[in-house]
Amino acid sequence: MFHAERDDDLHKNGINGRAVCFWSWNSDMAEEEIRLQMEEFAQGRFGGVIIHARAGLRIPYMGDAWFAAFRTAVAQAKRLGLEIYIYDEDGWPSGFASGRIPELGDAYCFKRLEHAASNRWGDRLLAVYRGDAQAGYRRIDPADAKEGDLFFGYTIDRHYVDLLYPDTAQKFLEFVYERYAAEVGDTFGDPIKGVFTDEPQLNCAGYPWSVGLPDAFEKAYGYSLWDNLWLLAADCGEYRRFRYEFWQLVGDMFRQTFTLPVSQWCERNGLVMTGHFACEDGLCDQISSCGGIMGHYALMQLPGIDYLGNRVTSPVLMKQAASVSRQFNGGEVLSETFGCSGWGVTLARLAWIWGWQSALGVTKPCFHLAAFTMEGRRKRDYPAFFSYQEPWWDVFPAFMTWVDRHNALMREGERLCRVLVIPPILGMMSEYREASGNRERNMRHSSQFRLLLENLLNLQVDFEIGDENLMRRFAAVENGRIRLGNCAYDWVFVADSDYNRSSTMKLLQTFAKQGGRLAYVNSIPDGAEENTADWPGTKLVQNRRDMLDKYLRYAGFPRTLTLLNPRTLTVASGLAVHVRRVENRLRIHVWNMSYDQSCHAVLEVKGDLAVSRLTPEGGWEILPRTRGGSQATYVPLRLAGGENLLLETGEAAEPPLLPPVWSVDGVETASVSLTDKNCLTLDRARFAVGSDALSEELPVVHIADRLYKAAESQPEADSVVLCYQFHCSGDFVPGEGSTLAFETRDNIGATLNGGDLLPRRTGWWMDRCIGEFDARGLLRPGRNEIRLTYRLRHAGTAAHVGEVFETERNRFFYPLEPDNVYLRGDFDIEAAGILSSTPGFHSLQQARFTVTPPTPKVWKDLTPQGLWFYRGDATLTFTVTAIPGTRTILSLKDLHAALAVWEVNGRTGPLFQAPFEADLTGCLQPGKNTVRLRLVGTNRNLLGPHHHINGENIFVGPSTFRGERGFEDFVSPWIRTDNTWTDAYAFVPFGVGGIEIRRCAAPPRSRAGSAITFRAVRTRPYYPACTQDGELTIQEDLTWKSSITAHLPPAICPTIR
Repeated sequence: MFHAERDDDLHKNGINGRAVCFWSWNSDMAEEEIRLQMEEFAQGRFGGVIIHARAGLRIPYMGDAWFAAFRTAVAQAKRLGLEIYIYDEDGWPSGFASGRIPELGDAYCFKRLEHAASNRWGDRLLAVYRGDAQAGYRRIDPADAKEGDLFFGYTIDRHYVDLLYPDTAQKFLEFVYERYAAEVGDTFGDPIKGVFTDEPQLNCAGYPWSVGLPDAFEKAYGYSLWDNLWLLAADCGEYRRFRYEFWQLVGDMFRQTFTLPVSQWCERNGLVMTGHFACEDGLCDQISSCGGIMGHYALMQLPGIDYLGNRVTSPVLMKQAASVSRQFNGGEVLSETFGCSGWGVTLARLAWIWGWQSALGVTKPCFHLAAFTMEGRRKRDYPAFFSYQEPWWDVFPAFMTWVDRHNALMREGERLCRVLVIPPILGMMSEYREASGNRERNMRHSSQFRLLLENLLNLQVDFEIGDENLMRRFAAVENGRIRLGNCAYDWVFVADSDYNRSSTMKLLQTFAKQGGRLAYVNSIPDGAEENTADWPGTKLVQNRRDMLDKYLRYAGFPRTLTLLNPRTLTVASGLAVHVRRVENRLRIHVWNMSYDQSCHAVLEVKGDLAVSRLTPEGGWEILPRTRGGSQATYVPLRLAGGENLLLETGEAAEPPLLPPVWSVDGVETASVSLTDKNCLTLDRARFAVGSDALSEELPVVHIADRLYKAAESQPEADSVVLCYQFHCSGDFVPGEGSTLAFETRDNIGATLNGGDLLPRRTGWWMDRCIGEFDARGLLRPGRNEIRLTYRLRHAGTAAHVGEVFETERNRFFYPLEPDNVYLRGDFDIEAAGILSSTPGFHSLQQARFTVTPPTPKVWKDLTPQGLWFYRGDATLTFTVTAIPGTRTILSLKDLHAALAVWEVNGRTGPLFQAPFEADLTGCLQPGKNTVRLRLVGTNRNLLGPHHHINGENIFVGPSTFRGERGFEDFVSPWIRTDNTWTDAYAFVPFGVGGIEIRRCAAPPRSRAGSAITFRAVRTRPYYPACTQDGELTIQEDLTWKSSITAHLPPAICPTIR
């Protein structure tokens, strides 16, 4: 159903290979602040920004002030050499033009198809049927509804749109895209590179409906949808055929009515279409949300995914997009990544998560997100943030240097991939039935598909996914290989499924008869037109790692290289491997699937080769190796937990190196100094609206709802008072440098123990919305009270948006949102209560916090040493003795900090990913040397979430802070209650578990780092109606050198191999 023709005019502007970030526009968007934040982005942090209207925006979306601010950002990006991407909606999901399109009428509004045993839709009743689920149903006149047994109707939601309705996308382009063209079209291509669309969707669970579906169905298939609609609800007759054709039509219509017009508009205007669709990471929900995702990717110039949380997600998510991009585009994939990872996520976790995505073919990260401000609820908007409010912002360029260099290296050359996997999604469409045993059946197919991909990766078998609809149009067999777009495959796995297209079966039959290797996993699906057992080279394989391994060895799967288990000399498990051929070399990315466990392996590679480790700074280090005759080279490796290891082969011009012998000395003593003031977060308060009495003490995160509910009955009230309390122990009073910090927008009064704070402002802290005020002379022993008075801006009504469509939830905020107050100074926080600790967090029940005199700290975990809410850094100081003729390595164990930065004799360097080792050899002077190790903190213990029943979460968002079961809790299926709040406090450790000094003789042959060279990548869509080939990429050298490169050491030593 595709009718697109490829435009002859390619865009003239390629996108750069550097990371970008979502930039949350969530305030009044002052122009000077826009310029300042963009300066910070450009200082070695990001290559561009996606300007994203988000909850808290205080100027009209796409109004005059919006475009004035947007033009300021564009001009600054042009000056700084940054890319700009337009985010095409006010919040998300995309398509409703900030509510303008639903206002056009019900034809444009979002619709859900439903069925029931009676008419519950009134005049939105669609069809009535008589019969039963065993014998089937027949359609009857709605006038005879009392005779009916099965009813179909639809609901309507005027907060979102019907994307199957052809005029919807046209209005969306008119209201949004054409407006941008009119306002800033002269900057399309430079610096504006593209448009990001976010989660356009049909229905994330259930059946979509649109007024044009019945006619489109009959036109496509030649029979009536009305007479057969009941087959969505009953498993009898030709239900599989009907459901399959229903979902095929839905997917085709969605691509035709939305994705294709948006992509073509971008193509005509010299832009790339990027972004992602909803529910793309699993097969079950993507059926209803978009009719199958891979056909959409084929229409996008820069396909994208949404990788959320501090976790490793299914390989399905990455491999779908990466496969289509390599098959039909230039191999580029963008990932909206690290959203929901939480305030406590470390750079090591980010590196590990990015390594997983990179190993599976994702090339361009979009960091979620950089916040213009973190005022009010904005600080709980799916953190962490990648902006100036983070304690590690000053050293973040070192991390971005690694990210950009890693991505540049893993773009070069050609990915070595010869395996195609055919997913079961078409069979799942034929069985799709909401809330029935069919869903469990489909979930099993989806789970088995994910397991198959994980098993192949765990056997170090790279693969790509073949979408059957794309294969029907563009796949052919050539000399025993299936060619699909730009790629060719001589090994095929067909995932466990109920159905494959007849065109697929014919293709596979030809493939097998020409000598291709074909394996069905678990079962042979229906739809085969011949007995597949008679096809040569075809096997039925059980979906277990050991059985797949036996099949691959039996069938003679060719391996360019293998990482072996050193004990069994079989394929090592727990490692994902991405191999590229770069000229006459192999470049290898090895990713440890475990974040906590190290892994030993032996690299076996054909030929007599030298193998080098590529360092994060761009240098290399030749690794010890042995030879197995002239046929192979063997290199012993040890990967730390969470490690990304980059290797490259080269000619073996020198004899093999022998592994060194290491001695290890632990650092037993180190002095500890704090680099910032300690903090106490006051996250409970009482409030009063107007003349009301103060309320009971409440968690601050719950006050705004209560405040605006109370304000409904006092429309004349123009102020609100908040009262916070804390205690100082005995006769102790914090002294010099003690301050209070709180949000100052609309603040009209602030007192501490009756003393006026407002004249005492000293500046801002953490965020420019948070003022800092001198508290000296106002603090006192015992109970202290803070009173803040704010101007009350009425909301009209206390909005409760929990049950409405997410377009409204995602944009909602109150005009006034009281928040925490922070006490800062030189003191400890004594925590009385019941303390329990796990490796991941401390839980404190019945907590009572008291400000006490500061005490000396010992290294290890600093959090329980009176630093419960501390967000600053800590410096550990110790000595290392240089021994002539030896190589000296600093090694950290169990690092609980955002990252560490070492300094010795004026040389410094960051440790932000496993194995947390630094080569100090060239930095040491004879005798004893003073080493300073700065542990960089996070916002986690200051900002929380402190009160979720999980303690520490891998998926964090507004609901996690509020203690209400929400979208964020889908990763915690054990949570059955809607209330996830606990009064207990949860904190994470801050410190380092161990410091070791490793020594060995003679340093290895190596080379230091250099500047990064990027390749500009031209991307364009491959429209599935096109047959001609085209040049899909260009190579233009763009040299960019991070400002931090000059300050890095020559190399950061790897873990001992």
